[in-house]
Amino acid sequence: MGYCRDGENRFDVFLSYARADDDAHNQWVSSFERYLERMARAELKRSQEAEPDRIDFFRACRDKKGFPPAGALDAVIEQSVRHSEFLIIFLGRGYLASEWCLSEVDTFRQNAGGALSETLRHLYLIVLDREAVVALRGEGPPSTLPPNL
Repeated sequence: MGYCRDGENRFDVFLSYARADDDAHNQWVSSFERYLERMARAELKRSQEAEPDRIDFFRACRDKKGFPPAGALDAVIEQSVRHSEFLIIFLGRGYLASEWCLSEVDTFRQNAGGALSETLRHLYLIVLDREAVVALRGEGPPSTLPPNL
């Protein structure tokens, strides 16, 4: 039951965030990733359907640990996003200003065939800054909002 079109999910979840937002919020994304991995492992242990070998198969991807040290970063990011079943967006002020972050969202949407309903079934949004939501909704000062959010 993978989301990846070719059936080869390497990651259960891709964590899409701006480093500036993680730094501004005391490494909240890093802490969330550790918490998510602990909870997933605990749930897999409790599940009657889980095989004992599958416990270590929960894999989250984010830039500090999921990417190899060599190679074209944009290609590595694109492949990692394409091979992830879920996308979690950590929305902060830095996210909207980051071309990398917006590219990750666009790649994930394209991988779903461009269908918004299919994309939304596999996407979670965690709001780090109210100001980012205000900017998205257009309630604050005029800004250039990306078309893919």
